[in-house]
Amino acid sequence: MSFHETIRQAQAQLNALRNEVIASARLRDRSALHSRQWKEACRRYQKFDSPLHGLMQRCRDEDIANNPTLREFAIDFLECDPMFSGSGYFKERLLTSLKSVPVVRVERDRLNSVLISAVQQRGRREFKYYCRLAAAIYNEELIRELEPLMRVTDPAISARARRMDACIRQSITSRR
Repeated sequence: MSFHETIRQAQAQLNALRNEVIASARLRDRSALHSRQWKEACRRYQKFDSPLHGLMQRCRDEDIANNPTLREFAIDFLECDPMFSGSGYFKERLLTSLKSVPVVRVERDRLNSVLISAVQQRGRREFKYYCRLAAAIYNEELIRELEPLMRVTDPAISARARRMDACIRQSITSRR
């Protein structure tokens, strides 16, 4: 079961509702009508029951190591890399939880792709959590994929690749 479409749809809905709040907030002081529109936009945003809320709450409350559905959702969420209010904090939680999960090969391969994508595109605050996951699940394929990224001309990408590589190497050294 893939959660990709559900995640994308929820992201679109959440961001559309949030954009309504922002747009109406700019006008709310101009008239009573605009003030009501802003309040209504806030109400819709706060009352929105995303299909992700239940899964996200279960990931917070339950051990994802023993639940294949939650593991699948967690990896799908990281693959989709949705951006909405609170999604970065939730990614940090997922990345932390996945560090202690014994992953099967197909999950490891998917996570390797997520980690490489993080190096190439995700210089956000949760990047250190991607590095910690990389250190926990490191494997030769991941290290091989990181090596050329450390030499690319884009300084942000090469710096993230070196940071992830250093985190992996530190983990390997401390395990010896």
